[in-house]
Amino acid sequence: MNKILIIEDDQILVQMYETKFKHAGFEVETALDGVTGLEKMRTDKPDFVLLDIVMPKLSGKDLFEKVRFDPELQKIPIAILTNVDNPKEQAEYLNKGAVGYFKKSVLTPAQVVEEVRNILIHG
Repeated sequence: MNKILIIEDDQILVQMYETKFKHAGFEVETALDGVTGLEKMRTDKPDFVLLDIVMPKLSGKDLFEKVRFDPELQKIPIAILTNVDNPKEQAEYLNKGAVGYFKKSVLTPAQVVEEVRNILIHG
């Protein structure tokens, strides 16, 4: 069973995504801010991370940068989950190693689950 970590500050969205991923057979951990998310990445070693950009304590962008240079964490696939529709920012994340850039306003939670499943299966 794949373990996914959802780092998102909107509790309602977290519950919605958590439910969808659990129903799809994933083990799910959540964090409501970047600091807790980074700690959980270190302790739980998830197979995949969904990362929001705008969050308290440590932004998703700062967390992503920290992980990129951490030998223990840099191999964990991270997909950005955001409402920010900025093609330049999207390209920047993908060029720096993000495995996906999912827009909350475009994809349903079920579609995000399928995207994650595809990435885990096909790399």
